[in-house]
Amino acid sequence: MAQLWRFTKVESINSAEDNPQELPAGRCRPGLSVLNLDEFHERMIENHITCIQEPEETFGTLIAQYLDPDGLSISVSEERKSS
Repeated sequence: MAQLWRFTKVESINSAEDNPQELPAGRCRPGLSVLNLDEFHERMIENHITCIQEPEETFGTLIAQYLDPDGLSISVSEERKSS
């Protein structure tokens, strides 16, 4: 069976509303990369996973967001095609 996803390092860009000095400890923003986001999204919806952002192109990358059972948002992007 082909691997549907893989873990991806997610970089945080600090801004006024994302200041670590102003936020409580314990924050996490995991991200995954998949080969086909449309297929992944369809499987998540079929399995009643809450989608908080439908797949859309952002800065040239297709990305969506879902909630895990604890309410943590998880970003899922589609791997960029090699040129």
